[in-house]
Amino acid sequence: MPFILLVEDDPVFSGALKKWLTQRNYTVTSVSSLKAAKDSISQQAYDLIITDLRLPSEEDGIVLIGWSKTYYPDIPVIMITHYADHQTAVKAIKSGASDYLAKPVNLHILEEIILKYIRIPVRTKKVHSDPHRYITGKHPLM
Repeated sequence: MPFILLVEDDPVFSGALKKWLTQRNYTVTSVSSLKAAKDSISQQAYDLIITDLRLPSEEDGIVLIGWSKTYYPDIPVIMITHYADHQTAVKAIKSGASDYLAKPVNLHILEEIILKYIRIPVRTKKVHSDPHRYITGKHPLM
């Protein structure tokens, strides 16, 4: 299962998003501060980081993006925030964010963005094919 680090200081939003991600077969670690995020990234290999812009310290999600891109450049980072404006989006992308979403987060869009960066292996039932079966029809393409 892919590993996602969720950096969010709002416990209600964090819990709901973690539950939603877990239901989609991601292993999610959630932390609420920049220091906890750095510690977690240093100890665990993550496939994706989702971070809020505002965190409970003087540093914010932009700092986390810059730090992660310096030390772990292959981990994509998605920034989410209530404080969505053009300047913040540009700053996040210039700092290395892979994507940027405004709260309230549209979960369908978030899922599309996540799937751009993480592929979940799909388990399918093996179907035995009969090489002698053909599809026939009257249409010229058939």
